Amino acid sequence: MNVAHPKAHLYSSNLKEIRVPEELLQRSTFWIATYAAKPFVLIMLAMTAGLTIGPLWVAIPVAALLLLAAQRHFQTLIHDAAHYFYSRNPARNDTLANWLAAGWIGMDVARYRKIHMKHHAHNGSKDDPEHVSFATVSTDGGLAWMIARYVLGLESVRLFLKYFAKSEAPTNKSEAPTKKQSGSSSKLWSMKHIFVCQLVLAAVMAVSGLWWEYAAWLYLAVTWNPLLSRLRFMAEHPGEDDMTVTTLATVLENTYFAPQSFNYHLEHHGWPMVPPYRLSKMHRFLREEVRFYDDRGELLSPSYIGKLLELSHDRNEPKGVQV
Repeated sequence: MNVAHPKAHLYSSNLKEIRVPEELLQRSTFWIATYAAKPFVLIMLAMTAGLTIGPLWVAIPVAALLLLAAQRHFQTLIHDAAHYFYSRNPARNDTLANWLAAGWIGMDVARYRKIHMKHHAHNGSKDDPEHVSFATVSTDGGLAWMIARYVLGLESVRLFLKYFAKSEAPTNKSEAPTKKQSGSSSKLWSMKHIFVCQLVLAAVMAVSGLWWEYAAWLYLAVTWNPLLSRLRFMAEHPGEDDMTVTTLATVLENTYFAPQSFNYHLEHHGWPMVPPYRLSKMHRFLREEVRFYDDRGELLSPSYIGKLLELSHDRNEPKGVQV
């Protein structure tokens, strides 16, 4: 049995005519648990590195890289939870997502979903709240200035306003505040998973004598983690239209740009109901059986960094000059 995917509008493609094998839509409790556990394993590895590596000047960068990898996995889980990764039951999905992923990096899945669904609906248009490209970055000071703003934490206020102050998310019935709660107290109640998760993480690291790892965790959460998401977006949506690119990157590159099969981004945009752990098979189906990519080489990229360098070069190359 084949299941037709929802209507999708993607650059130079007519995906609505492609039918997805039902096996690619099947959910797997094993893979859900595996994906959900990965960031916690990375945190434990970071703490182990902090406790066992002698010189602090070596322990700090090693632990920081592991902590950043954990945050990238959490970030991807929040994205997937916006598409009901944990459960098809909305309330159960959002509760699991908040406590198992979003709370650890200071986010809320329902608020994120409101913005992300607009991206899917208006991919590449002026109504896409997540859209960024080299053209928009250039008008705002250039790529180097964008990177500096994130690394220095100057973008953290804008991100907070985007996902919290300007995004009022519906509250799950199971977590509805009492009648006595209103206004700011209601907002605080809806973010309780963030406070609890951060308190647990800070306490565990402090008791272990790794207070500096929690300081690094907070810094990475408001700087490098969102920066890598921004750079990933620029590589996967590299134009002023709805072009969406799948990136066949190395394991290391995917770890920091798009872990947990997020790199199969065209497949995700075309068929968002396909679980992330099935996207690699979805890619093979498109590539080998449907032959979708045969005449659409521009929709495949071998590297995130390579794609960003290519786009930067194209942007900076003088117009009208042939090389």
